[in-house]
Amino acid sequence: MKTHFFGLVLLAFVTASCNLEPSIDHLRVCNDPDYDMTCPSDKTVLKASETDKLYVSATISHVPKNTEMSITWYYLGNEESVIDEITLRTDEDMVDMPVYSYLPQPSGGWLTGTYKVKIDVKMENAPEAVKEFSIE
Repeated sequence: MKTHFFGLVLLAFVTASCNLEPSIDHLRVCNDPDYDMTCPSDKTVLKASETDKLYVSATISHVPKNTEMSITWYYLGNEESVIDEITLRTDEDMVDMPVYSYLPQPSGGWLTGTYKVKIDVKMENAPEAVKEFSIE
C-alpha cells in the first residue's frame, strides 16, 4: 500500500512539474542591493538624495533557454515616458533564477514623482510584472 501511495505522489509531482507556467516572483525595487545585486527588501518610496542608482530584482521560474525578456523603466509624470529599456535572452533554463537591472541617476538628478519598472517575458502564458514606486 505504501508503495502505491508513493508512486501516486511521485506521478502527481512529475505531472505538475511538466505543466508549470512561467512566473515572475519577488519583484522588488531598491537603492541598496545585496552583493549579488538583488534587493533585500522592497521600497516604494526612495529619497533622491540617497539614490545613486535604482535597482530592480525578481525571481524568474519556468522560462526556457533562449527566451527574450525586457526590463523597461518609466517615469509617470504628466504622461508615461520610457526612460530606458534592456532586452536580453536567457542563457539557460530558468527555475527560481534571479534577474536584476539598474538605472543610474540622470546627470540632472532624479525627477521627483512616480516611476514604474516592468519585466516582460516574451513567451505565451508569461505574465508581466510591474512595480510602481516614487522618488521624493
